[in-house]
This record gives sequence, structure tokens and C-alpha cells, in this order.
Amino acid sequence: MAKYRNLQTDELKALEEDFIKFLAVQGVAATDWKKWQEDDLAKRDTYLSLFSDFVFETLISKTSFLYLKTSNQHRYIKVLDDRFEMIVFSKEESQEKSDFQISDVISPDIQIQKGEKLITTDKNMAVFALFEQGFLPVKKEEETTIVLLFEQISGNNH
Repeated sequence: MAKYRNLQTDELKALEEDFIKFLAVQGVAATDWKKWQEDDLAKRDTYLSLFSDFVFETLISKTSFLYLKTSNQHRYIKVLDDRFEMIVFSKEESQEKSDFQISDVISPDIQIQKGEKLITTDKNMAVFALFEQGFLPVKKEEETTIVLLFEQISGNNH
């Protein structure tokens, strides 16, 4: 049974090459895998669970920042060892519905809220729960911008 959840079919398909390598490292031959898909579903499911856990553990361990964007709100979470720090940038619902960009967040039309939440459970499970809510990891090339945003907002009293 997977610690997190099994990857969905489309997720597994996107990681097919990685899954093949994973099976090879585990000593599973392609012929065995094909046989298990028909004759030994428990063994198949065990390897799917192991791979799913590996994928999520790898993703979580590399995640320093998460984000969730809607047309009128951007949420950024900084993942620390013992807590999450969050900054939320919102614009009025009455304003134009077009998406706003990261460059727009420091303007008089944008409300800024910040907060933090202590991690009281397993940190990896807490990050995974955020993934399940729709948060995505910030791309490595965007992290410098996000770090600067956190520093700038922490220095301001919004």
C-alpha cells in the first residue's frame, strides 16, 4: 500500500521511462511485469505503490516553495522544517477577471496577507496534502523571484 497514493494512469504514463528504469533497478524483467499485469495483480500493485511513493518522496524532498494561482489570487508557501510561511496576493473580485502576473503583485490594487502554520504532522505528508489541494512546486528558475518576494513582504507591514 502506498504511503501517499498510487499515481494515476496519466501520471504513470508521463513517467513511463522512469518506471521502466525503476523496475529494472528492482530486478523486474519486462516479461515478469507483463505477466503480473494479468496474473498477479497484488505483485503489480505492490510495485506501483513503491514507485508512486518514490516519485512523491523525490518531489517533496526537492520542494522549497509551492504556489496556487487563480484569476484573482496567488498563494505562495515557503516550506521550512517546522512550519509553512504563506503569502497571499489578492485583487478585488470587482476588478477585471484577467489573470495577474507575478510582476503585478506589488501594486496598490493588490492586497497582501501573510501568515504561517506550524507543521504538527509528518512534514512530507503535510506537503503532499498541499499537492492534493492543487498546489504545485515552484520551478527552480523562479525560486529567486519568490525568495525576493518573501524577503520584501517580510520587511513590509501589510
